[in-house]
Amino acid sequence: MKAQIKKVAIMPNVNKIESICYVEKIANFLWQNDVEVMIEKRFNKFLNNQKFVFVDKEETLVENSDIVIAIGGDGTIIRASKIAAVCDKAVLGVNLGRLGFISGLEKENIFNLKSLLDGNFKVEARAMLSATARWGNKEETYLCLNDAVISKAGLPKISDITVLTNSDETFKFRADGIILSTATGSTAYSFSAGGPIVAPNVKCVILTPICSHSIVARPIVFSDTTKLNILTKNFDKDMSLTVDGDKTINLAGTDSICIATSNLEARLINLEEKSFYDKIIEKLK
Repeated sequence: MKAQIKKVAIMPNVNKIESICYVEKIANFLWQNDVEVMIEKRFNKFLNNQKFVFVDKEETLVENSDIVIAIGGDGTIIRASKIAAVCDKAVLGVNLGRLGFISGLEKENIFNLKSLLDGNFKVEARAMLSATARWGNKEETYLCLNDAVISKAGLPKISDITVLTNSDETFKFRADGIILSTATGSTAYSFSAGGPIVAPNVKCVILTPICSHSIVARPIVFSDTTKLNILTKNFDKDMSLTVDGDKTINLAGTDSICIATSNLEARLINLEEKSFYDKIIEKLK
């Protein structure tokens, strides 16, 4: 991709001790190349250099940037990617975590940032899910880049879960819960629960039971045009929906959860030469 980059938004995870160090390293490189660096005002107290342009809100930060650089683990990159998707901006994830499946640059390779300014990089479109919880006439929709998990809050307990498709097929699971994931999320919780690894350019919805109490229950891969309705009327009051391991919604009083492929896509910048399969072998060996 060849693009002129003049404004970069940085979104770090300051809970990681080394994050601010990498913010400053990356910012210094960008300033040397006449690139404006923007960051949220709340990070001011951690930074010594006042060359940063401080912005009040994340959404404003992203809207006014050419690209976003997220510095942290997968959680930080996922959060930044969902905000950026709404503004149709691409995200470069710099991995400070352990796995870093969706990062486009490892921390020890930040010298590769020159490729970013030279336009020598790829942007990968990643499908996302929308998870819509309905309470009567009210509904809330949440974006998922990795997964939406329906399970018991607190101690695990077997639940009966009914899933309907838009083609009137019915699936019933007796399990601790279910994971609905994208191809991107297939290497996350779904993988740990026995789900398949799916190449990130595949548009699909993966349903993986969690600790199923059935000898025949297996993960199912649905097409991206399939809508899944999870009936919640018989759910216990402590059932919850967890989105990308971050946001948790109590499902008490809900009528259903609808899972569908979102019309928004995350756009991830990749500066590494390794393929998806190289990463799988390296990080999961």
